[in-house]
Amino acid sequence: MRALVILIVAAVLGASASTAHAIEVRSGSFVVDLASFTPGATTTPLWVPTVQALVNPGFETGALAPWTTSAWVATGADAFTGSFSAEVVGNEWIRQDFAPIDVSNILLISLYSREPDGAAIQAIDFFYGPNDFDEFLIFPPHDWTAADVTAQLRGTGSLSAIRIWGYSTGGSLPDLTRIDDIVIDVGSTASGPRTWGAVKRLYR
Repeated sequence: MRALVILIVAAVLGASASTAHAIEVRSGSFVVDLASFTPGATTTPLWVPTVQALVNPGFETGALAPWTTSAWVATGADAFTGSFSAEVVGNEWIRQDFAPIDVSNILLISLYSREPDGAAIQAIDFFYGPNDFDEFLIFPPHDWTAADVTAQLRGTGSLSAIRIWGYSTGGSLPDLTRIDDIVIDVGSTASGPRTWGAVKRLYR
């Protein structure tokens, strides 16, 4: 596995760290100490996909298929748009596989997510083969927020699956994550600021 984002949590591993106040959070294979962590920025792509590579990207069937999962469920309790989203408690994954797409044809990959308890980290994996994937973090806050993750694509290759994680703290909070409106766009028109996908399209 080739990680695109490498986090060194010095506050946890350093000899001078105070473990009494550490707030250890796990998402995917990442471990972060929230007591000494500053979340990265999230973005709002404002994008209208015209060719969506995913099936049931907003879970509006009221079920998860064709997504596969270790623990996620569809819920009508909360949604960014429509009536349904997907949710999980804990550091568990949800994944969708699809026919390989050349990365040069992908204009945008984005999703809306929220972590009501404020963990503010979420791992995402891009698969380029059955066991060949890159894992990186986004930083969802309490409320529904979009993340444009297009820039995490490799420069060459074919994307064949996306896997999205929840998180766990080992504490008393529910560790709840919700996601909605996931987009893998292979032919769209921007309705807001240009993203990396739009810039790539200028050079095709």
